[in-house]
Amino acid sequence: MENYPFISVIVPIKNFERTIEKSFQYLFNVDYPHDRWEIIIADGGSTDKTVEIIKEWQKKYPFIKLVEIPDCPSPGYARNKAIQSVKGDFIFFTDADCAPCKDWIKIMLDHFKRDPKIAAVGGEVYTLKVDPDNLVEAWCQHFRFNMVSPRYGFIKEG
Repeated sequence: MENYPFISVIVPIKNFERTIEKSFQYLFNVDYPHDRWEIIIADGGSTDKTVEIIKEWQKKYPFIKLVEIPDCPSPGYARNKAIQSVKGDFIFFTDADCAPCKDWIKIMLDHFKRDPKIAAVGGEVYTLKVDPDNLVEAWCQHFRFNMVSPRYGFIKEG
């Protein structure tokens, strides 16, 4: 891709101190120029060390923005609040327990490049497994979620 549009990646989060650093590692391995994106973390009122961890990462990576939303009712609400502060031409969503593949952004942008009438794209989601004894993490790692969500879900959440 010759042109690199500026993009915004939104990550809704609440009490994800176990996975946020590993999630950041995956995000920073994505093959896309770091000066052409921003990462907006929408914290929904974490009570663990999530916010402290994010603030430490912000010192090293100034393109990470933190939007704090106390008493946030849902991840959808957090996403909608974060959208209010995006600067990107395209908005990407992921979660704090996901592992985006290296070419995630380029693959998604290629769809828009091929057909400008496309309004949204999605793909498979790979979740992180940080606790080898956690059966839910083990199950989710083998189940690929589809990112296409019904529109009414976002409307009801927001």
